Amino acid sequence: MLLASPGDGEVIKALGDGKLTEKGRYLVVCFIPTGADPAAYLQAVQSSSDGPPDVAGGPPHVTQGMYGAITVE
Repeated sequence: MLLASPGDGEVIKALGDGKLTEKGRYLVVCFIPTGADPAAYLQAVQSSSDGPPDVAGGPPHVTQGMYGAITVE
């Protein structure tokens, strides 16, 4: 999984190398809190080892439709 702040193009590897190599259908869901400070979230991700970091903000982006399906053939 790769993460980037809005607009600056800087990308960090949050999980693996960002590549899906196994064939199949995948669900992509964003659990970043709405309104969270992007820099604080990215910093918290880098130090989190057991799931999404706990940062201030509103409901996760998925509640506003930020999810999708990807098929790897």
